[in-house]
Amino acid sequence: MAAGRSSLSPDADRQNHRATLKLGPGEPLRLTLFLDGSVVEVFANGQACLTGRIYPTRNGSVGVGLFAREGHARVLSLDAYEMKAISRDRLTT
Repeated sequence: MAAGRSSLSPDADRQNHRATLKLGPGEPLRLTLFLDGSVVEVFANGQACLTGRIYPTRNGSVGVGLFAREGHARVLSLDAYEMKAISRDRLTT
């Protein structure tokens, strides 16, 4: 699925969020990503942070994808953790 197409909601933010990040020669890009309901936060190398709202209303919009533009990228490691709900009204079976 194409980026920005996870929602059918007309309220969805469809703009691309960008930040400038200069890496030194051979310096790897380290991303920390948090997904919490309708909020996405991305931290890059402790230098940049992007935050956005999402409205994942489509059935298949529960994944995360990585891609590189104008070049290539290689994922060296990836850790994923599922957070538990903090309130009983947010629990699902």
